[in-house]
Amino acid sequence: MAKGNGQKGKRRQQACIRSDARTLHVDFENFSDGLICARNAGVIIDYRTQANVLNNFGFKGRRCAHISIGPDDEVTRLRLVRAYDAPPARGDAVLEFVYRPARHLPVTLKDWPIVNCFTSGGAPGEFELKFLNDPVYGMDAAPNALKRDVPRQVAIGLRADGTRSKGTWSLNVVDLGGRTGKVLEGLDQCQWIRFILHRHDLVVDLYAGPPGQERFVGTFTDLLPGGEIHSMTLGNPEEPRARGSGYWDSFRLGRLRKANGKVAPPEPVIKHVGEFEPQAPKRLVLGSEKHLVIDDWFLEETRNVQRTFHRPVKHRKNPLLIPDRPWESQTLYLFGGIERQQNGHYRMWYSALDPVPGNRKNAHVCLATSTDGIHWEKPEIGIHEYKGSKKNNILILNVGTADVFTNPDDPRPDFRYLAKVRHQGTQGWTSADGLIWNNHGIIIPQSLDASTCHWDPVRRKYIAAIKLGYKSRRYRGYAESDDFLHWTDTYLMTDVDHLDAPGDQVYQFPIFRYESLYLALCKIYHVGTTDTCDTHLAISHNCQHWKRPYRPLSGPVFAAGNSGAMDLMEYPNPHTQPFLTTGPPGEWDFGNNDCPSTPPIRDGDHLRFYYCGRYRSHSQKNPVLKGWKGPKSTIGLATLRLDGFVSADADASGGYLLTKPLRLDGKSLFVNANAEGGRLQVEILNRDMKPLPGFKGAEARAIRSDKTRVKCTWKAKRDIASLAGKTVRIKFGIVNASLFSYWCE
Repeated sequence: MAKGNGQKGKRRQQACIRSDARTLHVDFENFSDGLICARNAGVIIDYRTQANVLNNFGFKGRRCAHISIGPDDEVTRLRLVRAYDAPPARGDAVLEFVYRPARHLPVTLKDWPIVNCFTSGGAPGEFELKFLNDPVYGMDAAPNALKRDVPRQVAIGLRADGTRSKGTWSLNVVDLGGRTGKVLEGLDQCQWIRFILHRHDLVVDLYAGPPGQERFVGTFTDLLPGGEIHSMTLGNPEEPRARGSGYWDSFRLGRLRKANGKVAPPEPVIKHVGEFEPQAPKRLVLGSEKHLVIDDWFLEETRNVQRTFHRPVKHRKNPLLIPDRPWESQTLYLFGGIERQQNGHYRMWYSALDPVPGNRKNAHVCLATSTDGIHWEKPEIGIHEYKGSKKNNILILNVGTADVFTNPDDPRPDFRYLAKVRHQGTQGWTSADGLIWNNHGIIIPQSLDASTCHWDPVRRKYIAAIKLGYKSRRYRGYAESDDFLHWTDTYLMTDVDHLDAPGDQVYQFPIFRYESLYLALCKIYHVGTTDTCDTHLAISHNCQHWKRPYRPLSGPVFAAGNSGAMDLMEYPNPHTQPFLTTGPPGEWDFGNNDCPSTPPIRDGDHLRFYYCGRYRSHSQKNPVLKGWKGPKSTIGLATLRLDGFVSADADASGGYLLTKPLRLDGKSLFVNANAEGGRLQVEILNRDMKPLPGFKGAEARAIRSDKTRVKCTWKAKRDIASLAGKTVRIKFGIVNASLFSYWCE
C-alpha cells in the first residue's frame, strides 16, 4: 500500500510511462557469473563481492542479478554503466527496472540500497576505489586526492526496510530534501516490483508496482538536476548499518518511450575480440614489409624444414641503469619507452618509485639519455623542483607509473609523444618534444597496473592492452581510439591456456607492429608455482587474436627451491618460450620482468630489447629472496638478430619452403639468412606451380653467407623487375642453412 505523498509532490499522473532503453538495456541474459570487472560499459561486479548472476531465475528469462549481504567490510554490490557510444541520459530521462528482496524465504532489510544513480565524474568512484585499492590490483593515489572529481549522485535513491518475520518491506526515497520514509508499505518480499524514475524539470516522478500494475507514487526533487545518469549502483555502499539482499532485472535507461515505440535491444554479450582466428587474404603482397617465417600465414607448404625459436641474449653488463638518485628510492620501472633519435642517440622514459613513506604506488616519470644505448646518463633537465632543487631528470612529478610511446603520424604537433599514466584512473598525457607534458585527464576508467597504450600504424588507431580482473584472475582486454582521448569499450582479448602452468595469469601485454605482423611481449605471472614473472612472445595478424607458439607441450619446467617451499623456473631449452627469461637465483632479474610499450630498437643487424628486472618475485613469496640487498628494480638489455625471432632450418639433406601466391611489389628480392656452411637457392613459380624461365632453382645463384640482407639473383636475372606486379609463388631451397625473412624493394 502507498503512504500519502506529503510535500514531495501533489500532481498525479494518469498513465504509467516507460523507457526506450537507448542509453542502457541490461536483462542479464548475456552475462554470466564470471563477469568482467572495470569494463567501460555494461555490468561491473567487484571481484570480492557476493554479487553474481543467477541461472534459471529471472523476471522474464533465465538470469537475474543477485546480491546478498556479507561481512560488514565487504563490498556487496554491482554497477551498471552506459556504453561509451550510447546517448547520455540527461534532462528528460527514464530509468526502469524490477526488484524483489527475496526468492522464496523472506530476509531482513535495513536501509538497504535498491538503486543509486551517479554521474561519470572525472576519476574512479567509491566502487573503483575499493576495487583498485586491493594489493593484487593496486591503487595509485589516496582517496582524498580524488574528492573534486568523484561521481556525484543524481536523480533519487531508493532504499528498503523490512523484517523476515512479516515477509514484507517498505520503500524509502532519498532526494535533495533528505529522506522520506515508507512511501510504499506492505510490499511482498517475494514479488517483483517495477520501479520507474522519470527525470524532468528538476524533479523525479516515481512509479512503482507489480509489473503491469505500476502507479504514480510521488514527485521528488532531483539530487543533481541536469547531471547525467551515467551509472547505477545496486546493493550495499559500504555503509556498516545497511543490511539486506535482493534480485534485480530488466534495466532500461533512456528517453521517454512513445506509444508503440521500440525498445533498444539488450546489451550484447561481452565481446571477445580474440576469439576468432583471422584468415590470410587470398592474394598476398610481398613488398618492403618483411615476411617472417614465424608461422604459416604466408606459406603454402614446407618439406623437411624445422622452425627454431630464438631468445634474445642478455647483455653482459646488465643492469645498465640503476637507482642512484634521492628521488628514485630503490626502484626503477621501465613501463615507459625507448627512442633512438635521428642522430643515433637514445632517450629512455622510466618511472622512479617515489621514496616518500606512505606514497609507495606513486612515481616520477624521468628521462635518461645515451649516445650508444649502453652507457646512460640522467641529465639535469630543470623542469620540476624536488626538495628545493630543480637539478634532476624528472619530467612528470609524483604521478603513477607511465608508459610512453610515439606517433609521428598524428597531425597534432603536441601529440608526437604520448603517455598513459596510471594515476587516479588511466590518464592521457601528450608532448611535442617528450620533455614538456600536458595532462588531458582520465581517458580510460580502468586504473589497473600493467595496462599499455600504443599506435597501430597500419589500421591508424590507438590501441590499448588493458589489464582486467576476470573470473577471479588477471586477464587481458582490448580497447581502441581514433584520437587517444576517447576510447571504445574494453573487450576481452587473450588469456592463458592448457600449455601454461596451473595458476598462470597474463599480467602485461605491450604490443608493437613488426614488419608485416603484430608482436606482443606477454608477461606471464606464475601465481601458483614460483611467484615469478617471465616474458613470452605473442603473435597476431589482426592485433586481437593472439598465439604464443613454440611452448613445450608438457608446459613449463620447474625445480624445487632451496627451501623446498616453492618451485623455481628452469629454462633448459633456449629454443622454446619464454622469450625473455628471468634470471637464476642471485641475479638481478630473478623474480620479475617488465617490458616497455615501445618496439625494440634496431641497432645495425640486431634488435635491442630493453627491460626492467626485479630480484623479488611478484608478491615476495619465493624463499630465494632472503638475503637480497641490491636494488629492488633495475633496467637491462637483451639483443636478438634482426628478424631473428624464428628461423626455418634444414639440415644437410635439404628442405624447402613454398609460399602462397604473392603479388610482387618491388624490383629486387631480399632474404635474411644464415647459409654459412650450406646454401639457400630461390626459385620463382607461376600460378600453376611451374618454374618461370630464368628463375628456376638450378639457375639461382646460391647464397652461402650469414647476412641479414642478401639480394637474390639468378644466372640470367639480376633482379625481379620483369615480375613486378605479377602473382607468383616463391620456393626457398634450404640446405644446412636457416631462413629468417624475405621481402621486396
